[in-house]
Amino acid sequence: MMSELSLGNMRVVDDLTLYEDPGFSKKKYFLLSDEREIYLKLDEQQYLYFKVLIPYLNGLTNKEQIEEELRNQLGQSIDISKGIEFLYQKGLFYGTEKKTVSKVELELSGKKLFEAPMVAIQEKYGLLLRRTLVFIMILSWISIIVGMFLIIRDPQIVVETYRESKSFRWSEVALWEYVVVGVGIFLSVIIHELGHILTANYFGIKLKSFNFLIHMGISPVFYIKYKNLYATTSKKKALVLMAGVYFNLIQASLFWLLLCLTSDWKFAVLMIMNLGAIISNLSLLGVSDGYHVAAILFGVEGLRWNMLKQMSRIIQIKGQGRPVMSRKGWLMVGYFLLSYGMTFAGIYYWIKLVVDFLGLHILNSNVISILAVAAMLMSVGYFVIKFFKSLRNMNLS
Repeated sequence: MMSELSLGNMRVVDDLTLYEDPGFSKKKYFLLSDEREIYLKLDEQQYLYFKVLIPYLNGLTNKEQIEEELRNQLGQSIDISKGIEFLYQKGLFYGTEKKTVSKVELELSGKKLFEAPMVAIQEKYGLLLRRTLVFIMILSWISIIVGMFLIIRDPQIVVETYRESKSFRWSEVALWEYVVVGVGIFLSVIIHELGHILTANYFGIKLKSFNFLIHMGISPVFYIKYKNLYATTSKKKALVLMAGVYFNLIQASLFWLLLCLTSDWKFAVLMIMNLGAIISNLSLLGVSDGYHVAAILFGVEGLRWNMLKQMSRIIQIKGQGRPVMSRKGWLMVGYFLLSYGMTFAGIYYWIKLVVDFLGLHILNSNVISILAVAAMLMSVGYFVIKFFKSLRNMNLS
């Protein structure tokens, strides 16, 4: 046990941080280490306990000295054994080389294709990024106001513009137009992430990296890693997370204006894609921005991580009888399964949409459907096995 060991050659990690978040309705407390990827929510008593304990863990050689110093400071005895043991189990001492698992990467169960560091970029271009955000915000207000004005002035313009955007033949569409739409969709996703980056930079939140992986082997996912996101107020965290959705709204409004001016089907596709992204990201299922914002608003950060632990507990005790869990635990598992069920349903309908479209030009739609579904099942099956293996090996302490 750590409490029985000498602390002479051990010290807590340098970036171990305690943070008191005023929250929206009540205070929240966190124990954080980006170096070890540990983000723990505490109650008030735990926060006060570690607030007096952690400053003494570096520089003093043993448990007795620390307890004596704390007794002199507080005027009462305090047992530090459990606190030291807790930090040791979480790998928050140097020398405890405990391998941590990224919660995001575990849940996404994807293959990371690249990770672009953002630290140097933010340090060098931080001011430029802030000015860029201000410019985009001004542009967004103008585009949204003008777009709403057009709709209010003539509500029929929506229906008429949509009809005009469909008045073309697929056989007349050039290859370069497909390329333009593909590039536009890709850029829309990048701009969504840019919203997170610019807003985080504006609030002084440090950026670690820009990441891209393939979720379940078929779905591309971009996401940002932050260095100190939890060590900031709930209001700022919520604004950073919602910034991506707002940038989709900006894009939708701009494509709407271009559609009104040109009736070009390409702008209709890009507008609808961004509106769909808004709906998807506001969903409370999966690891959407909407879920994370709701967790912050209601003070239930870490809910999905607890769901993963519940799933892991069920898997690890398989064959030992029915797992004993509270009603809340079973509700979390149900929500977790619903989230993934909706994810798979969304992937299926996305493939179906692509298949139906490709069926107009290339092969019989049924043949493509069979091939696409087979490829999807093989890829998803591999990553599901990998995901459950991670759950089986999770540390439940």
